[in-house]
Amino acid sequence: MADDKDPDYRRTMEHGGWYWADKAVIRKYSGSVGFLALAVYHLLASMADESQACYPSQKYVAETLGCSRRSVARAVRRLADNKLISLWKTPGKRSGYRLLPVRMGTHDTDLRHGRPEGMTNGNTNNNKEQEEKNNKVVCDSKCHDTIKGLEMGAGDKPRQELLAHDIAEALNDPNHYTIYLSYTKQYSESFLRRVLAETKMTPDRKIRKSRSALFNYLVYHYAGQRD
Repeated sequence: MADDKDPDYRRTMEHGGWYWADKAVIRKYSGSVGFLALAVYHLLASMADESQACYPSQKYVAETLGCSRRSVARAVRRLADNKLISLWKTPGKRSGYRLLPVRMGTHDTDLRHGRPEGMTNGNTNNNKEQEEKNNKVVCDSKCHDTIKGLEMGAGDKPRQELLAHDIAEALNDPNHYTIYLSYTKQYSESFLRRVLAETKMTPDRKIRKSRSALFNYLVYHYAGQRD
């Protein structure tokens, strides 16, 4: 059985393997939208870019959550009716979703039930201070030298390498790791992960060569639109 005092078994916010969502969505809206809509909301939140937008198809959402597309459509309507998300169609006829700001009072974020007595109700997800604390637990015991190097000017190189590795692994294309690494030096992580998500969601029948080739095309295509 895992020892919960061992840093290796603690949740951390390292390497971008996390996302955030307003606590009020659970506390304030779960009764009105239902559990499936909550699941859809959190999936969208996990894919959202810096503008809080994402572009998954309803088929992809249904397959990911193990439900029907009709159920997803109903869940999306409930989220939109409760003004948790907005919807639109992109020029390419893809569905776009944007997570909207959630109004909340102190009581809407109070989720202390089941929390050890005396523990405060501070921010637990979207908080740089919490991120630093969580990372410190792991890094103090296992990567002090790495962090020290970063502080001395090593910059974002490890993060860029990790992102390039994630892209190569997701595309099953380790041979072109150096190309993906060059992308991480030119484009933002949110942009590359958004392109990667679209590449992975594209049906096999619409891919002419390979997913890696499609990824490269989309990178240059969208980067050209942004210039």
